[in-house]
Amino acid sequence: PGSLGVAGVVGFAISLYAASRFVYVGRQVLDIAFELEPRHPSIFGRAVAIVITLLTQVVIIVTVLVLTFLPRLLDALRVGDELSQNLRLVRIPVAVVVVYLMLTAAMRFGIAATRSVRWINIGAALGTVLIVLGTVGLGWYLGVSATYSQIVAVLGGVVALEIWLYVVGLAIVGAAEIEGMRL
Repeated sequence: PGSLGVAGVVGFAISLYAASRFVYVGRQVLDIAFELEPRHPSIFGRAVAIVITLLTQVVIIVTVLVLTFLPRLLDALRVGDELSQNLRLVRIPVAVVVVYLMLTAAMRFGIAATRSVRWINIGAALGTVLIVLGTVGLGWYLGVSATYSQIVAVLGGVVALEIWLYVVGLAIVGAAEIEGMRL
């Protein structure tokens, strides 16, 4: 049991470092998209990237828990059938709003500009639309593609995740470019 705890902590630290590197580079890409001078590597920049990574993970986990497990918990407890049904109805719109807010927050706080991006902006709206369309399109392709499961077999989930992350990354850069032209 003790070794599993150590392995879990080491695994979490490695995954946190890898994800924070993605955030750190993403902030540099946002600076370039907004035509700002890229930041020089620093310990403070790495610490900010780790904090942003942790906050992002908390927002995603809370959103997933509220949107998926809360309706099931209410059904199991037989409390609030109407509330449970309403939560199921607003699941997708709430997820879209969370994506929009996270994209806007990335552009608002992730860049080194003196002027900040407004909370209501066209770049984040178009980026959100691109993320939703990319997610739906990839889901449709993976659902109807007979050759996909045969080609990638066991690693299919990993490959699908990598393709989805690529689509999301393109949407984020596109959103930043659009908003960068407006600033």
